[in-house]
Amino acid sequence: MKKKDFFVSLFLYTLGFFIIFSSGRFIFSTNWLFLILLGIGTYLFHRMELKLGKYSFASDILITIPFLLFVSPETATLFSAAFWFIFSKRNRFIRSAFSFFLYSVGTFFYYLIPVDYLRIPAFAITFLIANILLDSLYFGKEFFLNLVNPLFYSSILIILSSLIISNIYLFSEITFPYILMVFFTYSFLLFLIISFVKNYNLVLLERIESYKLRSINNNLYKIPDLVYRTNDTEFDENIEKLLKLFCEISGFERALLSVFDKSAERVIRVSQHGLTVEEWNFVKSGNPELSTIKRFFQERFRKEGVYFIPEGSLSLENFSYYVFAKYPTFDIENSWKRGDILLVPIYTELGEMVGYISYDKPSSGLRPTEHELKLLGFLSWFMYELLKKTPYSRYWLTSQNSYLKKLSYPEFVRLAENIIRETKDIVVAIIDIDQLDKFNFTNGPEYGEVIVNSLENYLKDKFGKFSISYKIGGGQFISVFFNVNKLKVIMYFSRMLEEIHEIYPELSLSIGISTSEKYKDLNRLLKDAKKALHVAKKAGGGRIMSL
Repeated sequence: MKKKDFFVSLFLYTLGFFIIFSSGRFIFSTNWLFLILLGIGTYLFHRMELKLGKYSFASDILITIPFLLFVSPETATLFSAAFWFIFSKRNRFIRSAFSFFLYSVGTFFYYLIPVDYLRIPAFAITFLIANILLDSLYFGKEFFLNLVNPLFYSSILIILSSLIISNIYLFSEITFPYILMVFFTYSFLLFLIISFVKNYNLVLLERIESYKLRSINNNLYKIPDLVYRTNDTEFDENIEKLLKLFCEISGFERALLSVFDKSAERVIRVSQHGLTVEEWNFVKSGNPELSTIKRFFQERFRKEGVYFIPEGSLSLENFSYYVFAKYPTFDIENSWKRGDILLVPIYTELGEMVGYISYDKPSSGLRPTEHELKLLGFLSWFMYELLKKTPYSRYWLTSQNSYLKKLSYPEFVRLAENIIRETKDIVVAIIDIDQLDKFNFTNGPEYGEVIVNSLENYLKDKFGKFSISYKIGGGQFISVFFNVNKLKVIMYFSRMLEEIHEIYPELSLSIGISTSEKYKDLNRLLKDAKKALHVAKKAGGGRIMSL
């Protein structure tokens, strides 16, 4: 039980006892026949589990009202609290405390009214008012705003039912036909109340489905414009907008985007939707190890390509995690729990997982269906399409540089520009194989292709953790190094020339280098690198030159 629920329950029990004893009397009924009948009726209504939307309907008052003719309200108070505690599947302590407090309020006003005819209606009216106020305080204004209509109509029906029972006090002589008439009238009204609540639930489900369809229709068409036609320089803002669209489409109120830094073996928090500034700062400050996150992506949790970890199915004792917000959950079938975890993986074209989106707090209060999981998996592809145009793509490009083979040159340039703009130390290099045509004519084009592929693999394997490389044609490559200074790059290339010379003694490479010390513009950096390459070629090739 949560600490908040414990203190709320303790407060309600204490306040309830105070209210009951304030009435000046405490009478426990000892007519065992009526006590047994009240117990059976309360148990049956508990088994019915009548719901009003995602909230439990206080159905036990429907059986309590007629029994107030035969048992004291204090007795009904104890019976209701005990039955909620014994037969509730979840949250039994808080639900028992709620019931005890509400019945205590009704009991107080029951004895406050001097007229017998008005006592049972007074009990019902004050019970209902206290129920609405207490639930609104506990669950928030959403409870009242969403259920104002059904609460009003169901309360009117319950009050009418209490008046029907109170008509017994109007009879000068109580005979069996009178009791039978009241019984059938109350039973009919009871049937109307239960039917109203059940029919409202069907209407509510239709509204939820209709709202989901409208959300999908109103937001789905916005995604291509945001992913493919927006300004790439505003990538952080675009990512946040896309997360917001995902939440509006899927019905979740909070989302957290993370990517995998393969080189550092860490998880990088990228963006969020629905978190407060304090929550986001707290989450962003911690970058968990990649190995600890992977335990959540077990096959047993995989469903429709998405990973859903129900509360309690995985031990979190040695793992640092954060619950986005302490919001109320509901005691209904398939309800979302605070400890539920929903992770939607983000995959590249080659099927490599490079990050994930974590969703929390569904507006429906329910766990996602199979169709909703499929939708979330589909949406994650658009997030990948947006991410690969941003500097965040470097986190997975360093481990899988072969992805760049699928990029066109304009896409590579756009990616490089984003990395240059967001990184402090940048070195741009142009690598050219000297006299490649001579190798092709002498040893055949196949041999020249082997040399080019060997150089391409070397750039990927040796420098892939801190650079991106692109073959621009023939035996020429562009490499963009990030977070590495010029001296280190020269050392890396010097070692590369030595190692390649051992394999291909007749091969020589010319390399031109430029740095971002003066400016951060890819075109100017490439222009300077070409000048340096031209000087290296003029000097006889087989050397590294930086201007």
